[in-house]
Amino acid sequence: MRVIDGHVHWFDLNEYGETWYKGWPSKSDKELRKSFFPLDYYNSSNGSVDGAVHVQVAHEFDENLWVGKQNDEREKIGAMVCWIDLTQERALEELKTVVNQITLGSERKLVSFRHVAEAESNPDWLSNPNVIQNVKNIGVLGYNFDLLIRTRNLASASILVQNAPETQFVIDHMAKPDVSGDIWNEEEKWKLGIEKLSHSKNVWCKLSGFYADDATRSFKPDQNRVNYFVSKCVGLFGKEKVFWGSDWPVSLGLNQTDVNENIKIYKKSILASGIEEDYLDNIFYQNAVSFYRLSSD
Repeated sequence: MRVIDGHVHWFDLNEYGETWYKGWPSKSDKELRKSFFPLDYYNSSNGSVDGAVHVQVAHEFDENLWVGKQNDEREKIGAMVCWIDLTQERALEELKTVVNQITLGSERKLVSFRHVAEAESNPDWLSNPNVIQNVKNIGVLGYNFDLLIRTRNLASASILVQNAPETQFVIDHMAKPDVSGDIWNEEEKWKLGIEKLSHSKNVWCKLSGFYADDATRSFKPDQNRVNYFVSKCVGLFGKEKVFWGSDWPVSLGLNQTDVNENIKIYKKSILASGIEEDYLDNIFYQNAVSFYRLSSD
């Protein structure tokens, strides 16, 4: 089975710990508050991963340029999801200029953009008119948009998606349902919101990460709960519009789950959803290639 990791993070805390990453990872988090590079990731995956899509961490433009220089000789496909200020009013030509600044000299392919919308105090941040216009233009230029949201953001995400029909979206981490095994009071709201988003043809879902309602909680994922939510997402979006991502090293720090164990957990949950074993290559590789328009040579 070929594997592209659709969701990884790398960061240099020695160089940027007091600037880009001053607030996150938390300074009290001894597992995650350290530097992680492609070398560490590919050592951890131990030959099981063919390529990776790096996803932005900080709301810092210069992080895009740093990520563009990160690679590993074992990596066959390298891509990145970047950040720009979506609240800034800009014309399409201005956006083109910004994109060119990111891609010039980059060793990774720019495929998508993202904002940490879940961390905004306003749950409706994604429906800001400037955000909507910028995301529409991102689609015009041929790029996608990653939705980092929780249940409280599902309504505004739906507004954004409906107003940017030419942009392709993917919901990161299934919108973070609680897979700790505890009773989750937001479950019905999550179901309604995720179902509404699934009705839009331009929305995909990323089977990635392990989260609790408390975003800072460290725990080992409950396989039954992962199975349950993966099954829901596969049923709603269809097997052609879901793909895997590890969320490394967050899943390593929060969940004590390395890349290969992560693959095993999601492989079990995908098979438990009724998907055939011979389709696993699509979910762990080909679907990410299709969504992010990657070269699979």
